Amino acid sequence: MIKVFKHILIACFLTTLSSCMFSQKMTSYKEVVESYDKYNTYRTIRLDTVYNPNERYIEFENKVALILLDTKDFLNYVSEKLNDTLLCFPKKQYLKSTVDTINHCPTNLYFIESMMSPKLWKQFSLPKSKKYEKAFIPPYGYESKLDTISKKRLKTLKIWVLSDLCINGKCLVFDKRINSFVDEIFYIITDFKDGHGGENLLFEDKKNFFNVKVYSDIIRPEFDCMSDNEIKEYYEEVNKKWREK
Repeated sequence: MIKVFKHILIACFLTTLSSCMFSQKMTSYKEVVESYDKYNTYRTIRLDTVYNPNERYIEFENKVALILLDTKDFLNYVSEKLNDTLLCFPKKQYLKSTVDTINHCPTNLYFIESMMSPKLWKQFSLPKSKKYEKAFIPPYGYESKLDTISKKRLKTLKIWVLSDLCINGKCLVFDKRINSFVDEIFYIITDFKDGHGGENLLFEDKKNFFNVKVYSDIIRPEFDCMSDNEIKEYYEEVNKKWREK
């Protein structure tokens, strides 16, 4: 359910940008992003581009990019976070569990992000459902470039972990369009001052490759800081209120 909600928010945010591109006859994602520059705050992040085959990595893939975390950087990050008194218990549990997986696995770990299924896209009445379904490549929605042979698949790889490390320059980013690692990315915060907006990581040409956070004027709990039972109870209450309307 959480993944579904995240997919919807991201889809709506990107659909808004696409609509602006169409209505204003813009020719590139860069033009769309820059047209909102009065709402945008940018930060340039410099990255290493050297992949060391002798190191172990946590590998993430989405439609346009690969993001690699050196396990040494990840373990240093975890050590720091576990001493953070403000970090909630479920997040600390997740970090400890991932460290345990690393310690018991001699190979790289990976997680490939799946796009929203065509069925779900249509169910939520998102635009151009037929075009979306035609372009969807099973099982992930796109062609995967990640070599997964002899590697262990992670059940999940949290957005906040990837974004924290990348924002601090502790990741490798591979642009699938040019088949190469990049040495510079942008961290952009878009705030429309009405409760809407988001935080994203962009390539040099302003193409979005990773959604850090989506802002909404609808207040919802931080699910990563809730137990499974708490999440279940939350949705039971939401469904109850919905039925009572």
